[in-house]
Amino acid sequence: DPVVKMYTGDAAKDGTMMDPPDGKEEWDVVIDAIDDVPTKAALIASCARRGVRVVSCMGAGGKADPTRVHISDLRSSSRDPLATAVRQRLRLMGKKEAKEAGVKITNGSGVANGGWLSCIDDDSKLAVVYSSEKVVAKLAAVTDEQKEEGMHNFGAVDNM
Repeated sequence: DPVVKMYTGDAAKDGTMMDPPDGKEEWDVVIDAIDDVPTKAALIASCARRGVRVVSCMGAGGKADPTRVHISDLRSSSRDPLATAVRQRLRLMGKKEAKEAGVKITNGSGVANGGWLSCIDDDSKLAVVYSSEKVVAKLAAVTDEQKEEGMHNFGAVDNM
């Protein structure tokens, strides 16, 4: 069964959210639509460490041409600003972990001997969905009335 809940990366807040369903050792796939770079990277890293495949949606706001939608590995999604930021964040996380563990990084990308960070190059571990289209329309501004009602009333999930 799907879990519709905001992932925070904080085990205390997330509780059992990332625990697989009863009778399963692990999730088959995690579909990610988080827009916050640190949280998105934390979810991808957590899944990569556990061997769970992720399908991650990158920036699509203000885009309208469905023929420009691509599915690829994270490294190939170079024209998407969110994908670029996530890739950089994952590399930093990988380098930090390698340094703390005393593991020598074998190449400039931060992939430590084929560890979890290899998901950047492998769309069977991490597939990203992105658009190569340039933004054609700006997102609608939040009205004063909406601000008065409270922004929390407009999210798809609690605390969004």
